[in-house]
Amino acid sequence: MPAKSAIRSKTKREAFESLCQVEPRLRQLATLIGEINDPGTTPFFCANEVWYRVWKPKVCRLVGWDRITGPDSLKSEEAYDVAYETLYDLLPPCRHESTVSCL
Repeated sequence: MPAKSAIRSKTKREAFESLCQVEPRLRQLATLIGEINDPGTTPFFCANEVWYRVWKPKVCRLVGWDRITGPDSLKSEEAYDVAYETLYDLLPPCRHESTVSCL
């Protein structure tokens, strides 16, 4: 049976904190994304639209297969998954009519 990777053997929060130790810009993104609020003053808010347009490109430069330089631990699919899930979950939920699809 293959051994669990160092990332998979931790909770998602612990794994994200480990990634932030190696790449502090992930913590900066978490702070910025966490400050987003949806006051409900516009007709809709789509977390998916904001994620794919603004935040995902930034995350891809820091972790996963698109990362060009730096430690291999940041270039893995596991690192990308942990960062993606942790950061996406910080966005406010989608708020739009059920007849409107995300994106």
